[in-house]
Amino acid sequence: MLTGLSWLVHKAKSLEPAWAFYEEMLELPVSERGDNEFVAAAGETDLVLLRTSGLTAVTGRKISRPARSRTARLTRTRR
Repeated sequence: MLTGLSWLVHKAKSLEPAWAFYEEMLELPVSERGDNEFVAAAGETDLVLLRTSGLTAVTGRKISRPARSRTARLTRTRR
């Protein structure tokens, strides 16, 4: 059973506006700061913000939408 989060990762194209928002507007203390990330303490959870611009993409599996016939069938069965 999930009882809490130790950390949560969020991506941002630019860290400066994100840093200003979390530290100044939400008053979350920034505990660590690097060139491509910073960590803000949100209660017992660390909020990790990663800069995405200029970094190489992480590859993963492509997720495709279901075919229209399957979507229509699922919609009909839910009503």
